[in-house]
Amino acid sequence: TGGAGVRREFNIAPNAPLALCLARLDPQKDHANLLRAWAVVVAARPDARLLLAGGTQLGGDAYVDGLHRQAAALGIESSVHFAGVRRDVPDLLAAADLLVMASRWEGLGLVFLEAMGASLPVVATRVGGVPEVVHHDGTGLLVAPSDAPALAAALLRVIDDPELAGRLGRAGRLRLESDFTTGAMVRKTLDLYAGIRGTINAAPSPHPPD
Repeated sequence: TGGAGVRREFNIAPNAPLALCLARLDPQKDHANLLRAWAVVVAARPDARLLLAGGTQLGGDAYVDGLHRQAAALGIESSVHFAGVRRDVPDLLAAADLLVMASRWEGLGLVFLEAMGASLPVVATRVGGVPEVVHHDGTGLLVAPSDAPALAAALLRVIDDPELAGRLGRAGRLRLESDFTTGAMVRKTLDLYAGIRGTINAAPSPHPPD
C-alpha cells in the first residue's frame, strides 16, 4: 500500500507532520517520556501525529494500557496512533517524516539504519551505541534520555524546519551507503587488515635451528 496507504489507514492527512516510533512497547524504550514530549509538540503543532509501531514483550498488556491512559490524561489521544505489531516497515517509513526513539538504553539500533535508508531524519536519545550511528546535527538530533522538554524541542525543530529535515535525511542516507552497507563493511575490514599487515612480529619457530 505504501506510505499513502498507511496514512489512509490511520486517517492521517497527507500533509500532517508524522513522527514514527518503531520500538517494542517496553519500559526500555521509554514511550512514557515520548508521550510527555509529544504533548508539548501537539500544543505547538496540533496537526502533528505520532505513530507507535510495535508489540510488547517485557512490558505486557498492563504497560500498554498504561500508555493509553497516559495519552488520554495528557489530552493527546487523538494525535497518537498505536499500530501494534507490523510487517510493513518500509511502508511505515515511507509514510513518516521522521523517526523518533526515546530509549533509556540501546545497542547499535538497527531501526536507525532503516530510517537512514529511507532518508528520514532521526530524533533520539544519546544512549548506548546510538551516537555511533546517528551524528548529532549531521544525520539527526540527539538529546539526553528522560528529558521530555529537550525531546519536544528537537522534534519541533525538525517538524518546523523542512530544510533541516531534508538535510539530515539526505546525510543519513549517504552515511548508510558509505559506512553501513555490506560493501562498505568489507572495504573497511580489508583496509584494517592492510593497515596492520607487517606490524605483528612473526611467532618464533617451535623448533630451534640445528
